Amino acid sequence: MRTESLARTSDPNSSQLAAEGVVRNGQVAAHRQLVVELVRRHPGCTSRELASFEDSKLDRYEIARVLRGLATDGLIREGAIRPCRAGGRAALTWWPRPEQLKIFQGVEASVTI
Repeated sequence: MRTESLARTSDPNSSQLAAEGVVRNGQVAAHRQLVVELVRRHPGCTSRELASFEDSKLDRYEIARVLRGLATDGLIREGAIRPCRAGGRAALTWWPRPEQLKIFQGVEASVTI
């Protein structure tokens, strides 16, 4: 993941440095891997629903940010909008991509996430 998507160019230099730091220390990769696994285990859920599962260590806002990047990278896909079971409002659902299922079944080490 590129650091410019974590901090806007208009953000102060401290934000740029913080973005570089979380990429360098592996936090971004760990969050991406966690969210990929959440989507694999709980397909068709909203970001808020994903955050409500015991195996989630992130809040719904962190998950939502990561979901968009994973979709852009082709690792997951957007689904239909439906009422969220956790919040009641209409929300986007997230699904593993069918062509990526082999990645989700234990080949993650060969994919840069």
